[in-house]
Amino acid sequence: MHWLSGYWVGRESSMEKLLEIRDVSKNFDGVTAIERLSFNVTGGIVKSIIGPNGAGKTTLINMITGIYRPTAGQILFKDRLLNNVKPHRISALGIRRTFQTVELFENMTVMENVMVGYHVRSHKGLVSCAFRMPGVKTEESSTRERAFEYIRFVGIEHYADRMAGTVPFGVQRLVEIARAGVSRPEMLLLDEPAAGLNEVETAEASRLIKRICDSGVTVILVEHDMKMVMSISDEILVINYGRKIAEGSPEEVKSDPAVIEAYLGKSRAHA
Repeated sequence: MHWLSGYWVGRESSMEKLLEIRDVSKNFDGVTAIERLSFNVTGGIVKSIIGPNGAGKTTLINMITGIYRPTAGQILFKDRLLNNVKPHRISALGIRRTFQTVELFENMTVMENVMVGYHVRSHKGLVSCAFRMPGVKTEESSTRERAFEYIRFVGIEHYADRMAGTVPFGVQRLVEIARAGVSRPEMLLLDEPAAGLNEVETAEASRLIKRICDSGVTVILVEHDMKMVMSISDEILVINYGRKIAEGSPEEVKSDPAVIEAYLGKSRAHA
């Protein structure tokens, strides 16, 4: 059990299939972004999704989180069909995400941004909060406590009272991860968390992702930084033009001829 006050079960109890993608396709005005893609994600691991630019990685993340609906196929989370479930409902089921570009409330503090991420667990509605009805103050205090606990876990407690728009970019990335992780998700989808980070910041983000996974959260990582991917992934899925071309351990994937060809081109791969 992790130290975070019972936030998650230990990793050893999570090794079961959480997510299943069954023959999923996505078309946009006749253009195929994802084509008959199938794979599973086991609980308690870091599963990376990689591929060249335009391979369909973010489209896939958007379908899992309900922003896009599949044109065909099925997306199941713990055997529940997600195809027509709205994003906020998917979030409440235990799937949270970050985005390629940092999407923080710049005029709110780091603490307030992370507190926003806890709202899916709130038992008080908007009306209760607006009129300060009984129990709201107690829940707000509890939310603040949880938010700071997770901010400390991420390692940015010194920035808790700073306006989010004024902290360094690398810290903003960590704030976004904290906001997604504070609600105790079962699955966390990270869309290029190392984008714009320097080597030191990327190494710090890698260590954080491993600690999040070790605390019992299943992580799906979309990332272009291959050093990060190879160092923290338990499994890797490689897609190109919306189709799966390889899947397996980092060692298996990096030596796969189809993967080498997708990244280097046919002539250079043969060379």
